[in-house]
Amino acid sequence: VHFNVVLATLSEAPGGAEWEQALALLEAMPSARVQPDKFSFTAAISACTRAGQSELAIRLFKAMCATHVSANAISFNVVLDACQRARAPELLLALFAAMPVHGVTPDSWACSAAISALSQLGAPDRALALFEGLTT
Repeated sequence: VHFNVVLATLSEAPGGAEWEQALALLEAMPSARVQPDKFSFTAAISACTRAGQSELAIRLFKAMCATHVSANAISFNVVLDACQRARAPELLLALFAAMPVHGVTPDSWACSAAISALSQLGAPDRALALFEGLTT
């Protein structure tokens, strides 16, 4: 629990200034016999995203999933933000589509991110279809 409190504090640093400390703390957890959970990973992903380390944030999300730590809506929204910043609309859409598989219902922020990604891909028809699916 203490690790997560510190990670959350580091993730809130202006401009992601403490992203390296957050990453180091996340990596130190197993040697302290504390397994990172979704809150630990999400805080580190958020710190990296805020610091402009979007590719690293995406890799952390993949590592989280690979270690069978379940993602929640906040985890997904943070990594979707990283995808937007990394200009990776295809990955954003793949992650958006995977949300229900992980038991997470996309919220309005995630839906807006997906619609924006479709626009970036030059697929306004798909963006409109997604929007219409949300309003019915």
